[in-house]
Amino acid sequence: MHGRRSFVGISSKLEASFESWSWALESMKNLHFNAIIFASNDHDIISAITKPSAWPSLKFYSSNLLAWLHDIVDWKAQFHSYHDIIGAKLIAKSVIKENLFQSYIAVGFPSWLSNLFV
Repeated sequence: MHGRRSFVGISSKLEASFESWSWALESMKNLHFNAIIFASNDHDIISAITKPSAWPSLKFYSSNLLAWLHDIVDWKAQFHSYHDIIGAKLIAKSVIKENLFQSYIAVGFPSWLSNLFV
């Protein structure tokens, strides 16, 4: 899934990750999805939302993300290696490098990635 949200004024990787997660959670809520597995290679954010007490330095981020997650009935956040989520990474890269701004939310994966998703 990707959309057309612009992120300006982001000063760190952690802040970018937080904004990306916020957008994803907001999108899932707006689409009324209630059973979701979030897969990411962002160890810090996943750890912060799955074990917030172990990550007090990320409390601001985890509390905000958990507020979004509260509205989702059944969710899991899982760490996956870059290789495991290469399809999502290639879609994101296509938006930036090739100006492919079409939304994949409703239409499924792009045909040029059929070898990864079939």
